[in-house]
Amino acid sequence: MSWAHTRAHVPAQLARAACPRAATPAPTPPFPPNNPPVTNNTHTRARSRLREEKLEKRVKKELPVHSKRLRAQIVEWELAAGREFHVDGEL
Repeated sequence: MSWAHTRAHVPAQLARAACPRAATPAPTPPFPPNNPPVTNNTHTRARSRLREEKLEKRVKKELPVHSKRLRAQIVEWELAAGREFHVDGEL
């Protein structure tokens, strides 16, 4: 016989009195489990700065490559369209 079957005919108040743990909700942790509190902001700032430096280095490396490719595409477009390329009416 299962536990649910034996409890089916017991009134709810008696069932709660018989099992006090069921009446109390589970305690909530003070912070989300995957996000522990940061006690040292220096570590967080250092990590953010490192991320910024990596991004800055990547931009410095890739910007000339993308600029060159874009200029080539603009020249192709100007030849195909027969006019200068303008952005919002500006050259």
